[in-house]
Amino acid sequence: MAKRIAALASIVAMVIVLSGCSLQRPWNEAAETALVLQAVGDWIEAVEAYDVNGMCGDGVLAGGFILTIEEGGLTYSKDKTKLRGEVESDAINQQMFRDDGGYEMRLDFDHPVTPVAPDAWDTRENANGLTIAFVPRTKATVVAKFEVYERADSVPGDRWWAHGNPSDRGKITIELVPMSTGWKMSAMNIQFGSTIYASGLGSGGAKGFGLGRLSP
Repeated sequence: MAKRIAALASIVAMVIVLSGCSLQRPWNEAAETALVLQAVGDWIEAVEAYDVNGMCGDGVLAGGFILTIEEGGLTYSKDKTKLRGEVESDAINQQMFRDDGGYEMRLDFDHPVTPVAPDAWDTRENANGLTIAFVPRTKATVVAKFEVYERADSVPGDRWWAHGNPSDRGKITIELVPMSTGWKMSAMNIQFGSTIYASGLGSGGAKGFGLGRLSP
């Protein structure tokens, strides 16, 4: 009997390690909220800068991560390996576009129900709004509306896409799991506004995270 109990304990410990869930620290929702906000905020900054490790490195995405993109009635999914390969394949062009083409991106997360100033819908601002729902000690779900604002030297006028209007918008849902030092993303669903971008993903699907319309 003792051997069976020891074996079960070992299995439970292994499941906890593989799931990425940390049960070592006491649960404090305010502290965990701050860690989730930090994880999401760091990811947004990485997308804006096209920082490959910050977008899809091992320190950001959990094992088994799946990205699902929905647009124009089409759905396209990719795992961590495929996503990393796509992002890496475009890294040099993206950096040159930023360095030589004056490209900038603002990925603006807005509260999905009621934004509170300075967070605002249909406005490019530096505040990010979102909601967080916890399953304590096991999972956090983040939901936000999003808007993508882009500009580059190749765009006429004030350099902003469509006179400062978003180049993309929609809804994003991120699931995260707790680790010893913070939270990692285990799943992400990006739903683009089908009425705005009715052409959909095309036969090859959206590359990388599919955010933005200006290309290097």
